[in-house]
Amino acid sequence: MSGLRCVTVLIGVYSKTTGKPILGVVNQPFHTNVDLRWKGKCYWGFLENDIGRCSIAKESDDKKIIVLSRVEDENVKSKLLKAGFTLVEAAGAGYKILSVALGEVDAYILSRGSTYKWDTCGPQAVLCSLDGGIIEFRSFINDSGSDH
Repeated sequence: MSGLRCVTVLIGVYSKTTGKPILGVVNQPFHTNVDLRWKGKCYWGFLENDIGRCSIAKESDDKKIIVLSRVEDENVKSKLLKAGFTLVEAAGAGYKILSVALGEVDAYILSRGSTYKWDTCGPQAVLCSLDGGIIEFRSFINDSGSDH
């Protein structure tokens, strides 16, 4: 997936005390094209002190679908395919995190350090308000005490 459909306008607010995202707004200005006109869609989420609210209803069915970048490491892609996952390539960190929050995919994997906190603050707050979250890839694969 690429092009205007993947464009997102991201607004994020984080706690200066904890550094964690607490409020996020993700706008998709080019969500659908009807009669040669684009119609946008906006999502929001808030989480602080275990109180979370979100404009997205929780999804719970596992699809075994992973969204990732076109330039993702081939070794990572190969391992995911062998584990039975369907891989979907898409542009934009905000769009990919929103895809997880909407339940369209189960996870977004990025093994490279090419995304910054300002790319993820808003969508991460939306995801966290749905009891989701973001894990550092390197920390996850280097944790030898867990079964991956």
